Amino acid sequence: MANTVHEKLQAVADGLGAKAKANRTICFLAFDEDDEDEVRQFVERFGSDVQLLVRGVSEDDNFVADVADRRFVLQEIDEAYFGMSTVTIVLVGKNTHRRRFIDWEIATSLDTSNERWRNALVAIWLPSAAGTVQLPNRLDRNIAGAVGYVLKPWRYPKSAAELQDMIAKALKAKAGGEHLVDNSPALMTKDL
Repeated sequence: MANTVHEKLQAVADGLGAKAKANRTICFLAFDEDDEDEVRQFVERFGSDVQLLVRGVSEDDNFVADVADRRFVLQEIDEAYFGMSTVTIVLVGKNTHRRRFIDWEIATSLDTSNERWRNALVAIWLPSAAGTVQLPNRLDRNIAGAVGYVLKPWRYPKSAAELQDMIAKALKAKAGGEHLVDNSPALMTKDL
């Protein structure tokens, strides 16, 4: 993990782990590094309640040049970053939809080609975005009202209990919605 924003935020999350509750849900956190301040606030506020994997794909990853080999790229992302996560939380900011690595992380969350389980997906608007920005295409394709694999994006949680409720609902939607997954688009090759 060479991305310094991710490294700094993972260190914050790891520090909170010492004070954490037992049996926390392991959540991979997908975000645009331009939203670092708001992501840090999220990590500081909820890192004791859920185990956050705040590490993501960067230009320094050796597989980035192999975007044409989708299966290989998703396998590498899964092995390098997803750990034992069962939920992916996408923090949606102003430019999240433009970032190819977020697209790749969402694709990995939805993928089963490498004999991994799919993660449940939770989309949360960052306060600066507040439902006024475009969602990443792959995420949006999997939101279909009350029957999609991904529930409509949530407003920023006011409490740990509210975040836990979001996660529980996403896990329930995952259990009943595997057949609704659309992970067919090619991986984004560049930021928009």
